[in-house]
Amino acid sequence: MGHAAYVVPTWRTSRYTVVELPAQIDFTNAGDLREHLMRLIGFVSGGPLIADLTGTSFCDSSGVNALLRVHTRAAELGCRMYAAVDPDGSVRKVFDLTAVPQHPRLRRPGFGDRHGRRRRTR
Repeated sequence: MGHAAYVVPTWRTSRYTVVELPAQIDFTNAGDLREHLMRLIGFVSGGPLIADLTGTSFCDSSGVNALLRVHTRAAELGCRMYAAVDPDGSVRKVFDLTAVPQHPRLRRPGFGDRHGRRRRTR
């Protein structure tokens, strides 16, 4: 934790901010990811924050905890947060098992790319 250079791809459109989360989220990077997202929610205005987990194949309990803590803080600040997950992927199964669907609202992929064009879904 505490790596000032921790960066994940992020882009904004006129309607939302998208953060592409890493392929694996576990105890080795969950703290840095949480800190990065916490800083980001302070700058999101005018639209929701979308945590793009469509490219994430593994998320352990520390990753789930990090996302839930960010979601809670975002709600306190009046920022909506959504999680985009592969509906058939392992991350969705982890979210279902841990009751995450009731927290960051899950969205199907296809919210658009960094240029505002709709992304194709598989």
